[in-house]
Amino acid sequence: MAYKSLKKLFYMDSSSERFANNKRLAAERLNAESTFRTGMITGEGELFLAVPHELSVLSE
Repeated sequence: MAYKSLKKLFYMDSSSERFANNKRLAAERLNAESTFRTGMITGEGELFLAVPHELSVLSE
């Protein structure tokens, strides 16, 4: 499965819960083991780097 951006997933979601779903997905990515948190806060929240599973496997 290809890693999709939160933006792409948001627009693919046709449900009335797309804002809540996107917020939940962002929280899941932020709290994932492979996430690097920067500690930099913006108006939208903390900046972070989410490393897709495929990339983390290649780097091992």
